[in-house]
Amino acid sequence: MVKTRTQQWRAISRSWFAFFTMIFWVLLFVEAFSTGMMLTVGTPARTEQVIVKSKGLVQMTQSLNKELIDTANKNGATLNPQSTLVTIDDTQRLASKMVTASADNQMRVSLDTIKESIASRLQKAAADQGQNFDQKKVLTSLTAFLDREINQLVMSEGWGRAYPLLVLMTQTAVIVAAILMVIVLLIMLKTAHSWRQFLVVTGRSTYIMGYMGGFMAVLTTASPFLGAISARMPVNTELARDLLLAYSPLWQRVAGWTIVIGLVIAALSHFLPRPAVDENESVNAA
Repeated sequence: MVKTRTQQWRAISRSWFAFFTMIFWVLLFVEAFSTGMMLTVGTPARTEQVIVKSKGLVQMTQSLNKELIDTANKNGATLNPQSTLVTIDDTQRLASKMVTASADNQMRVSLDTIKESIASRLQKAAADQGQNFDQKKVLTSLTAFLDREINQLVMSEGWGRAYPLLVLMTQTAVIVAAILMVIVLLIMLKTAHSWRQFLVVTGRSTYIMGYMGGFMAVLTTASPFLGAISARMPVNTELARDLLLAYSPLWQRVAGWTIVIGLVIAALSHFLPRPAVDENESVNAA
């Protein structure tokens, strides 16, 4: 039999419903991923807590101390390689300042505290090792080195420039994806022609996405993948590892809440009656 206008309209509606369901999947992924990133990397206080307690910061402290000794020795000193000019306490305070300054979109941090500590330890090292060199000249070279490494390379050209953009991107993605999801859901509701079908599809899509997100969050901390991912991140490998291990539980909780929301939505659909079959469709089916 020839299709009626109502049947043709419903066929077109189903096509649009399927199309916007796929768009909903994409937006749901963006929303869940951005929310997880916003609550972890995009939260300066949480990022600061992980960095200052990371084993990677110990490695970075040792590397910085070695570079400071080399710089001092190139400018007239003859310090023992085992000398200590900077400690983990210094780098922890500095890292805290850097994260806070980056979040406020500041490209420089004050180095006065660490400079005073280095000056005191330089003087002590010279006295303990019985050396006589121009401490003012050496300290000037160390100050210039610190300013170049921290304020220029890290803050102005690296972390300090990238981090505020990352925070802004995660927050913007959450807001924009949420707005677009509302629009898409309204269109899906219109083309679904029934609340039951709408809730079934959105609920199942949501909890399936939650399961996928949870699996990915767990996978990032699995031994074969953790090392590979950490090695490819543009930060100290040990620091990257600590960040992933610290953030994974929260990503899993975000996935868990996504699953719960999806299951609740899907469950609500079972309390609604099935849509009545159109009379013309019944005749055609017969």
